[in-house]
Amino acid sequence: MDTSVSEESDSASSSNAEENHSKTVCKTLYECTSLESDSEFDEELCKKDIEEHLNTNPDVFKHCKLVMERHDKVYARPLDEPTLCIKISGRENVGRSFPGDDVCVEILNREQCPQEGEVIKGRVVGLINRDENSLTFICKMVEGNPKLVTPVNKHMTRIRTVQTKPDMGIVELRQYKCGLWVRKEFVNIAENQMLIVKVIKWEHGKTYPLGVVTHVIPECDALDEMLDIELGCKDTPPPFKLQPEDDKASDRMDLCDIITFTIDPPTAEDLDDAISVSEINCDRYQIGIHITDVASCISKDSEQDQFARLRGKTIYTPEKGDVTFMFSRELSNDHLSVLPEKKRKAISLLIDIDKKTSNILNFDFAETLITSDRRMSYEEADQIIQKYCLDDTEPLRFSCVEDCVAVAYRFSEEHRKCRLEDGWLFGRQVGQSCSHAMVEELMNLYNSAAAEELISTDVTRDLTPLRCHREPDSEQLTQFKKKYVELIPMSPYFSNICEVDTEHKFTQSKDYYNLMQLIFSDEIHPTLIPMVREFRDIQKKAVILRSCSSMDSRLGHYDLQLNAYTWASSPLRRYLDIILQRLLHTMLSKKILKQADYTQVEINRFCQTGMDAEEKYDALVLRLKKVQFEPKDVVKLAVVDQLTPQGHEFTISFPLHSKLDVITIMYKQLKVVDQPSYNKEKNAMTLHWKRRVYSFSESFKNSYPLKPMKNVTSVSSNLWKRLVSAVKQQDWVKIEQCLRDMKKGEDEEKESVTNEACSTEQRHYKEPTMELKLGTVVQVQLGTELKDGFPVPVVQLLTVNQCFEICLEHTRNPIDCFSKTVCNASKPFYESYNEYQNIWSQLCQIDTAYNALEENNSIILEGVRITWNRDETNLQGFFYLTKTQKKQWSLEFDLRNCFLCIRLRDQKLKNSKSDPKHLDSSEILDLQGSLPFTWVAHAVTTKPRKPKNGDNQNKITFQITKISMSYIPPKVFEQGTNFTIEVIPKKIPVRENVIENLKRANNLVKNVATNQQLEELNASNLNLPRLNKSQQKAVEEAVKKPFTVIQGPPGTGKTVVGIHIVNWYFKKNQDFLASSKSFKANPDQKPPKKPAILYCGPSNKSVDIVAGELCLGVLKPLRIYCDQMEMREFPYTDSELKLCRKSLRDEKPKEDYRKLLKEAHKHEIQKYDVVLCTCSSALKPEILAVMDFRQILIDECAMATEPEAFIPLVSYNPKQIVLLGDHQQIRPIVQCALVKKMGMQQSLFKRYMNLATMLDTQYRMHEEICRFPSEEFYEGILKTGAERGPRYLLNKYGLPTAILFGHVQGKEHSLVVSTEKGNENSVANTEEAEQAVSQSLMLPSVHLRMIQAGAYLIKATKVIQSRKVGEFLLFLCCKNL
Repeated sequence: MDTSVSEESDSASSSNAEENHSKTVCKTLYECTSLESDSEFDEELCKKDIEEHLNTNPDVFKHCKLVMERHDKVYARPLDEPTLCIKISGRENVGRSFPGDDVCVEILNREQCPQEGEVIKGRVVGLINRDENSLTFICKMVEGNPKLVTPVNKHMTRIRTVQTKPDMGIVELRQYKCGLWVRKEFVNIAENQMLIVKVIKWEHGKTYPLGVVTHVIPECDALDEMLDIELGCKDTPPPFKLQPEDDKASDRMDLCDIITFTIDPPTAEDLDDAISVSEINCDRYQIGIHITDVASCISKDSEQDQFARLRGKTIYTPEKGDVTFMFSRELSNDHLSVLPEKKRKAISLLIDIDKKTSNILNFDFAETLITSDRRMSYEEADQIIQKYCLDDTEPLRFSCVEDCVAVAYRFSEEHRKCRLEDGWLFGRQVGQSCSHAMVEELMNLYNSAAAEELISTDVTRDLTPLRCHREPDSEQLTQFKKKYVELIPMSPYFSNICEVDTEHKFTQSKDYYNLMQLIFSDEIHPTLIPMVREFRDIQKKAVILRSCSSMDSRLGHYDLQLNAYTWASSPLRRYLDIILQRLLHTMLSKKILKQADYTQVEINRFCQTGMDAEEKYDALVLRLKKVQFEPKDVVKLAVVDQLTPQGHEFTISFPLHSKLDVITIMYKQLKVVDQPSYNKEKNAMTLHWKRRVYSFSESFKNSYPLKPMKNVTSVSSNLWKRLVSAVKQQDWVKIEQCLRDMKKGEDEEKESVTNEACSTEQRHYKEPTMELKLGTVVQVQLGTELKDGFPVPVVQLLTVNQCFEICLEHTRNPIDCFSKTVCNASKPFYESYNEYQNIWSQLCQIDTAYNALEENNSIILEGVRITWNRDETNLQGFFYLTKTQKKQWSLEFDLRNCFLCIRLRDQKLKNSKSDPKHLDSSEILDLQGSLPFTWVAHAVTTKPRKPKNGDNQNKITFQITKISMSYIPPKVFEQGTNFTIEVIPKKIPVRENVIENLKRANNLVKNVATNQQLEELNASNLNLPRLNKSQQKAVEEAVKKPFTVIQGPPGTGKTVVGIHIVNWYFKKNQDFLASSKSFKANPDQKPPKKPAILYCGPSNKSVDIVAGELCLGVLKPLRIYCDQMEMREFPYTDSELKLCRKSLRDEKPKEDYRKLLKEAHKHEIQKYDVVLCTCSSALKPEILAVMDFRQILIDECAMATEPEAFIPLVSYNPKQIVLLGDHQQIRPIVQCALVKKMGMQQSLFKRYMNLATMLDTQYRMHEEICRFPSEEFYEGILKTGAERGPRYLLNKYGLPTAILFGHVQGKEHSLVVSTEKGNENSVANTEEAEQAVSQSLMLPSVHLRMIQAGAYLIKATKVIQSRKVGEFLLFLCCKNL
């Protein structure tokens, strides 16, 4: 154990607790010498018991492969019954499982569900096998702490990691040496960096597994690391040398002279298929489908074969082409890939076809030699098809490659008609071009023929892997028909599937293809999308089964309408296809009684691994689509994909853009004014906004569009059915009439604009709404953001209507948009107050940016003309706002202290290409074209020079903080361009100003900020009243010391202690006044400020109680409220209600009256000895002008952020400071996660807990109730000092008890967004509220009015739950009356 020495020496300076933790961790690591040991991941059953259960009770216990949807939700597929799906949910049933585990599953029950058919539920009872690679994960830190990480693939639970240093910005890396995980190094890490974590142990009873961090991923390497972890792509395929004796091709059919071509994406590297066309005679021709013969080069169990078997598939994405390969590039390029002018061995399907009827006359498989004449892209092939297939009445020609492409396309279309019969029009994928459809049909033909031949040959009859697809359950299909009885006739595809009577008269035309794609692709029509998605859900998933292994293996393929189907056409990209090629070689072998290369057991295993590889491939390609998203057109039309009544979000999908995955939009990011309203009958969610909108342009003021979007046209169901019928019949007269009717309806909608007189409220506010239903079309502008270390597409703008959009970029991430500050975490100690200022000013700026959006109080200015500085590297600008406009629009906030979202609508991208020839062939018709985008920039206003007297204009200057798009349209800098500016007022930057003014504070306040040593004051012995010992000690320290911290748990008399301290300070101030009067004042000097005491807190409630108690004594207390409350309670003459909901409620009085009011305030304030107010209200100029607060007490200081606590301290020069509170109760409320993590949530009170005097005797709770908080939060110190009366509650044994827990079965309702009714996620439970009131009324001598008066208290932790209690009490009061 030589590593233990280095472990202990590295942590010699750590605390005892850290050393113990380190030793425990080291011991754990030393024990983890083998990942395959049963003790590391032990389950309920050992392997011997598992084998016994599988053999003796196979109907209940199944050997399964796990597929994890979530860490607590998986499904298991039995290896011997791949069509069976066992659902496993709940942590207790999933156990300590990992993705891809081979496990033993016990079937618990089988249920019949209306929507899903038979549902089988089970639980994992034992581990059979686990791939060591499945224990390595790419993870992100939880709240920036590397001790707890979350895998980014979402299928795995959190992992606790070995970290022996508590620092947040440092991570400990470990490496495997000599059977031990030893420390490698400590490295600094940024907040969003990803980690590679290896799980080493998951002990029984532990919530999370234990892992070690092995690597920190640089941002530029995130994609490569993901591929390495997910697929093991780090290893390269082994090299290959073709042996001379293997290169014999004399027995092969030589087809090198026949015109042959390939069609592949331009980025593809492995070309494994080719097509040839040749004329046989005047009546027939031959089409050859050639697949490169990989099996002839790669022998079974060779080094190359083993590598390809482990990899399973070549990963290919349209964006980056081939990403990871099964075979080396030399092998592919020199021997296998069908490159132009290169002779290649192939296994070919040769099809003889009748020229007149296009019927297949004969087909045979053969071992061949081929040479490709041309490599084409799908775009090139489409151009040939469009040019050479205009008239299908012309005779077939075979003279050149173009002629042969046209012949192959015509045959593929005829074969599709024959295969799908009446459904042939619908057998294409969305967005599939002509060439795609041709290649797909020919490959389907090859695979189907291979399957038919193999299962018809004795030697391969029961050894062929088949791709089987069961038809939908008849009962589920019946329910589907009933549900969508109105929509099915609108869909030609579902009319055919559900056997709805329609006429089918199809005659194809040269230019019929695109129109057919448009009409018959249900996936792109918003109204039909929910129906399409539900039909997919009821369809069974295709599986791979060995032929003759079960009844399911004889199903054929329902979706393709084929009796047998397999995978044999992509041997360079899929390992299962190589197995099929070897079986084809066996079938074609001329040797008599040649045995197959595989056994039934091997084929069963390959069927399973083939499905696993396919699922892994699909999941990875989906993730690659996200992380490789590079929008060519940033504005897209999307449809609502998922919507739930109680959900906090909805998802949108992009039917016109298959490369885009669904995107989630949170309701809270839309900044709606009310909770989203759900209509159960319509299954719709209505969103409501209320925004103040003003315009510099007269034309905008009273007009507002009724039509939500100009890019969407509504079509009636009757008109759509007419169009579908016309297209089926190819009646071009009717088609043109339908299109004219659509255009007419679109023009009528464009003319729908409101232009009516409006009220004062309507003149200031616009209240747009949006109704969301499944299939609703929404227009969004996309951008990219980093998520889990990868760039992914996100919604930047959501268009509500032509004149109103929501910028989700700044609502989702205001810090990134409005703050360029890089912050450091707060510290317990600071070298100087300058260091304190640097750290806390940054934190306050970030928090201000976050909170400005939470206010949801923005104002939109239309038609703003901006003057720019034209420096794109440091973009600045300004615009003017007249004083008249500011008054008319009631802009009561400081425009020099705001955030701005600047938008310019209807812009075109540079070199935008909307011509069809430039479109990506993998997309469907460019139905929307290249939609204009909105240029977006975010800025912070700056303070310009003071305007000259008499200047009627306010100059608003700003500094750009973020521009998402690198391209800036030329119109941005053109004169006369009208911009839309969303103005987001900041809260008054009180905290920032306080931190800045710390340099002017006295030494006591600076020392409190930096945690420097504090000197004690000289004080005589005190004659304290009768208090308990801890209270007496607290009062004595407060009077003697310049800085005191007093912790007051609930009921310990913290308020009493505060009042006694105030009285002692009052006596000290009286003595100070008496001594200062002996000195004669200089008549030229200003009168001195009055020495007094400031008693403040973070909330009104924290000082109201003390104010009430002080009124009973000899002191003169003055309770001062904020301006908002004063204006509301005591409005002055001619005041008007302000439009800003969360700022001052009334207009300020006239200048003369304001001066008079200010002087009256000063005069009145000087009469009092103690001022009570909130921390923020202590900054009122009237107080600052006349009061000298020599002592400051901050009550409930543990609820205040540190900058908030310093507001009164920095504003005055106190000689003594007292902090009262309890950090074990409510913490400071900090919404921003970043500044919370950086220390904003730790109060000044908690930072000085080591100096605190605790009040240890409580008088509120019964001793039994007090016992738990005393032990849990106060280390058993808190004791009870008052006797309580008899206990009326009885426990389950009938004995009296002071505390009783009652279970109420009720339904919780949570708020989706933060509004004036409550914050997001605030929960109400009506049944619980009613039960609480009912139970309280059952207590002896308790009446309803006593509860209302506060004699008895019903507490609720959530705002809306408190309202429910209040509503129920009000109901009972009305009932009694």
